[in-house]
Amino acid sequence: MAIPGATDSTYVPVPGDLAASFTVQVTGTRTGYITVARTSAATAPVAAGWAAPTISGTASFGSTLTAVPGSGGPTGVTLGYQWYRSGVAIDGATAATYVLVNSDYSSFLTVQVSASRPGHPTESRTSLPTARVTRATLVWSRPTITGTAKAGSTLTVDPGTWGPSPLIQRYWWSGSGPGRNKASYLVTGADAGKTLTVQVSGTKLGYYYVLRTSAPTAVVQPGTFSPAPIPTVTGTHNVGSTLTADPGVWGPDDRGSYGPVPVTLKYQWYRSGVAIVGATASAYVPVARDTAATLTVQVTGSRIGYDTLTRASAATAPVTAGWEVPVITGTASVGSTLTAVPGSGGPTGATLGYQWYRSGVALDGATAATYVPVAADVSENLTVQVIASRPGCPTESRTSIPTAAVIKGTLARFTPTITGTARAGSTLTVDPGRWGPSPLVLRYSWTGSNPVANKASYVVTGEDAGKALTVTVSGTRLGYFYVLGRSAPTAVVADGTFSPAPVPIVTGTAAVGSTLTADPGVWGPDEQSRYGPVPVTLKYQWYRSGVAIVGATASTYVPVARDTAGTLAVRVTGTRTGYNTLARASAATAPVAAGWEVPTITGTASVGSTLTAVPGSGSPTPVTLGYQWYRSGVAVDGATAPTYVPVASDLSATFTVQVTASRPGYATDSRTSIPTAAVIKGTLVGPTPRIIGSARVGSTLTVDPGTWGPSPLKLRYLWSGSNPERYKASYVVTGADAGTTLRVTVTGIKLGYFYALRRSAPTAVVPPGAFGPAPVPTATASPSPSASPMATAAPTATATATATASPSASRTPSASPPATSTTSRTPIPDPSASKESPVAATVPAAVGKGHVEPQASVQTPLTGTQFDSAAGTGAGYPAVESPEEAAIPAEALATPDAGPSSTAVPSSTAAPGITATPSPSAKPSEPVASSASQASNTASFPLLLLVLTICGALVAGALVWFGRPIRSALVRRRGPRAGG
Repeated sequence: MAIPGATDSTYVPVPGDLAASFTVQVTGTRTGYITVARTSAATAPVAAGWAAPTISGTASFGSTLTAVPGSGGPTGVTLGYQWYRSGVAIDGATAATYVLVNSDYSSFLTVQVSASRPGHPTESRTSLPTARVTRATLVWSRPTITGTAKAGSTLTVDPGTWGPSPLIQRYWWSGSGPGRNKASYLVTGADAGKTLTVQVSGTKLGYYYVLRTSAPTAVVQPGTFSPAPIPTVTGTHNVGSTLTADPGVWGPDDRGSYGPVPVTLKYQWYRSGVAIVGATASAYVPVARDTAATLTVQVTGSRIGYDTLTRASAATAPVTAGWEVPVITGTASVGSTLTAVPGSGGPTGATLGYQWYRSGVALDGATAATYVPVAADVSENLTVQVIASRPGCPTESRTSIPTAAVIKGTLARFTPTITGTARAGSTLTVDPGRWGPSPLVLRYSWTGSNPVANKASYVVTGEDAGKALTVTVSGTRLGYFYVLGRSAPTAVVADGTFSPAPVPIVTGTAAVGSTLTADPGVWGPDEQSRYGPVPVTLKYQWYRSGVAIVGATASTYVPVARDTAGTLAVRVTGTRTGYNTLARASAATAPVAAGWEVPTITGTASVGSTLTAVPGSGSPTPVTLGYQWYRSGVAVDGATAPTYVPVASDLSATFTVQVTASRPGYATDSRTSIPTAAVIKGTLVGPTPRIIGSARVGSTLTVDPGTWGPSPLKLRYLWSGSNPERYKASYVVTGADAGTTLRVTVTGIKLGYFYALRRSAPTAVVPPGAFGPAPVPTATASPSPSASPMATAAPTATATATATASPSASRTPSASPPATSTTSRTPIPDPSASKESPVAATVPAAVGKGHVEPQASVQTPLTGTQFDSAAGTGAGYPAVESPEEAAIPAEALATPDAGPSSTAVPSSTAAPGITATPSPSAKPSEPVASSASQASNTASFPLLLLVLTICGALVAGALVWFGRPIRSALVRRRGPRAGG
């Protein structure tokens, strides 16, 4: 029967397991392999003993853990305790309880319970570790908000009861105000129409961070201005005097995310209760119409999230007669004329003078009734003071209300016109018209392709052909707005005509083997583009007695024997974008005289190919011919044969060959060939590679690349599989390749050649692999750390399975700890395993009371561990089917002199248990993931118990008779037992 939760490689029997036997099932998995499970033979029935202690309580910071000693322990003893943090003893933690502290976070805790009694050795048991210690959880309450949700009011948060104290609490309100991180919050106007919440967070060392949000408030209502005082009017209430409204201080204060939010105040003046049109400033100057009337002012306050509120002042006394302030007529812009109109009611018979002011500063010389703003007045306010003077009376003056801020003036503009012919190579000119006022700056921008497009004239380019052109004229002057004027488009630009286009001239000697050169002259007109001059493209065609010579399209031509007695001419054709194509033909040469032809070169100009020099006909006879090859005009050392094979250093170069004719008594003569094309890279030759081997997990595939050339060259490999070692000529198939096909790509590389790729055909689909070996695990009983006459030690059963792939690959398991004696057991082979993979299994178990010899075992982690070469890491792994489970008998081992002096040698401080350890069955590069071992116990029937008891007694008697010499030797090696 499977034991719930018993999925580790070790298991500690509990009191409920008494008289039961155990097996362990080990399951091995790996990508691309068939899952295999192996079950060990059953252990002997579990004997009674002192159970390991248990720990009660929650493994979290601040919680209390309690050690509960296991049942079956010795009686009449004193129990001691020692707590461990991840295996390290905690100083001072020697009580039955332990309160977790911050340093325990993420650790595992165990407790060791020691039993002591005078005259007897101390015995101890260690608990299983707790879960990993976590942080504790704070006690919290949901915060509540008190106060009225209205703009301008203050809300307060009650966080409730949090603990344990002390702890740190922080606040965060959802509103728009700046003080959102405090326990109280001033509601702003920007919050109106929304609901508000507050978040309270609690932090304390060793505890999880807690964040709680309050319930939302009601929708925030608009606020009410308070205070909102009655405005007062100050000043003299007569015509021409200035009255000022004092609104007082409005509240409450309000702050947004970017600073204080002021109250917006608007004014409206009233004449005897009737609103005065345009009187919306904080100051008002009574006019003649206001005489005998009373004046009041209304101040209206507004702010986002607040109810609008209006307050009206008390009425003034009736306005008395007086001299009205002057008014300014005209537009406050640069270049416009402003006029001062004196107010009515002024003194009679007086002479009026004027003084204009820019933002309160008198303007020098501005003493006329009119004023034209200039560029310096932009953004300034202008006022005018009218001064009345007459002989024998004091001077009196009145100042106008300021104008609006002066703005820039507007230039007068006209639509420009274009004159000239819209043809490539011609010049167009713009007439901008009459712009003003002068002086001003005019700039030009043509839509064509000529980079010189910012002048009043424009040279049409070939790229403009087929398009219509326009020009934009811009006018600028200080103090005026920038103004643009655009012309109407021209007609579509026609193709241009080359001028000049001279007749070409042929220079050189008209003889076979001599070079003739065509001089085309200078073609025009000149043209510029954004990237520089645009040349005329000239093409050449040579003619023999009026017939075009095939291939003779260069600016030079070397006559051949076929040209003898014929005349030669050249035709030059000029082309350029946007121009009509034009051809000019030269005059014919004199008849060509006989001579020696220049040599020719045959073959492809590429690395590795052969170039051959073919001497021209007509050479002097008999002569000796010599050869010299040239790389881009430089003689190649040693290249004096009729053939030449380009090498990697010749890439991109051109080749010529010079053929020299020599004869005793005659002058040496030579001819040089026309250059080849630039040398390019050569082409490698390589066949399709072939894969050799069986596409099976664990097997090795090899690639046969075939014969590549030319030699020497480098070959590189790339397999399509998952093995990281896939860049070699051989490839070991992995489990991840199962279900796929494999291919290999071979790349050939050689300096001066194009690299070449060849890909093999795919292999067959790789089938899943099989584990080999996959041994049956065995269960081995190990004793408790110490045994005394106070209790019987409950042995630890260790499941051990070792396998050897081949005799050369096996290795002895790691040695036991020095404090543990080892008893040899004869390996019992798995009858279903191959002879090359013997399975060694040993399962000793304790029956009844008595001294138990400690059993050495090798424990290997099961999951996610890469096995080393302890077993099964040889060059080849035999693929075998899963062997049947082997029945491995349990051996009972007890000493005949069990008693007070019998003491087990402690091997660790861990509680007794069962450890399941499979042997390595995979290569180091591919770890086998073993599923958690599943231990199971089987309740023994009464008959089975009787049989096992008799067998145990017989085996014990035999060991007493035959084992005394071994026993004595062991005692001598260990030394005297405690108490003996």
